[in-house]
Amino acid sequence: MADEVTVDKQAFHDHLSSFISQWKADKRSGDTLFGGVGSIVLVVGKAEEIPGFQKNNAFQFWLLGYEFPATLFIITPETLYIVTTKKKGELGQPLTRTTR
Repeated sequence: MADEVTVDKQAFHDHLSSFISQWKADKRSGDTLFGGVGSIVLVVGKAEEIPGFQKNNAFQFWLLGYEFPATLFIITPETLYIVTTKKKGELGQPLTRTTR
């Protein structure tokens, strides 16, 4: 039986917070690294489409601890949107934070 996939919630939030902090720090210091962009889009296609190492896959693995093929990430300094299949979305559900 295959191991169940679980995403480390604390590591996810730590990594995302670190990335966003660096992005905001870059905005304050002249946008030399991020070039003043307002959003970042990462697309990871089907697993068999592009063999080998890809930066998008590496970022996704760093953020989640897993590669989720056929997934779209839209990152802004305020939020992260993930478009994926229902099954993968259920795996990510515990990562959500609600603000009220």
